[in-house]
Amino acid sequence: PEECFVNNTNIFLNLTSAVKDMKLNCRILSIGSSEEYGNVDKSMLPLREDMSLTPVSPYAVARVSQEMLSRVFVDSYKQNIILTRSFNHIGPWQDDRFVVPSFLKRIMDIKASGAKSGTIETGDTTIIRDFVDVRDVVKAYYLLLTKGTPGEIYNICSGRGIALSDIIVEMADLVGVEVKTKVNPEFVRPNDNRVIIGSYEKINKELGWEPVMDLRTTLSDMLKERESR
Repeated sequence: PEECFVNNTNIFLNLTSAVKDMKLNCRILSIGSSEEYGNVDKSMLPLREDMSLTPVSPYAVARVSQEMLSRVFVDSYKQNIILTRSFNHIGPWQDDRFVVPSFLKRIMDIKASGAKSGTIETGDTTIIRDFVDVRDVVKAYYLLLTKGTPGEIYNICSGRGIALSDIIVEMADLVGVEVKTKVNPEFVRPNDNRVIIGSYEKINKELGWEPVMDLRTTLSDMLKERESR
């Protein structure tokens, strides 16, 4: 829990305080997380920016704290800060610490071993996430930095949900192997949000942004990048 605040809230506070003290005329993009919404009933989906926040993990609480600090700096010190609640990014060159490239690496290891099938250990693969290609995310961030409204919050998402188990099936098909999964309790995160699907209606209406990369293309590009290493 302590690292979550040190690596997120504290870093943001140091940055915004320095900008304020130095009287710099610059725009700050405060990157938040879809985890801030917490566990919600399916009837509340897709998640929208005006919904209440019920964070259930230290990371999510740290991100909400960052968001509240942003509000303080905007309202009290008139700083030029735009906020996001960004959903799961994926794409080529993503670090293996993240779930999708971690799956892909292990699936490719099965293929590299010469086997036609294999088993990988996972956490709970029934959870549903909203994955958005990092190339779409970068375009959204650029639009927000150039045209976004200070003090406003924007979801950055695909608007589509997919179970992690289906991601594994897609990647196994691309790699050309059959993959079974075995749940390792050590990989299951406590209080994990069951379903996260967002709405990008706000940023679409205000700035015209919408995701253009489909999931299979993203996964295919991730595979090609790893094969080229």
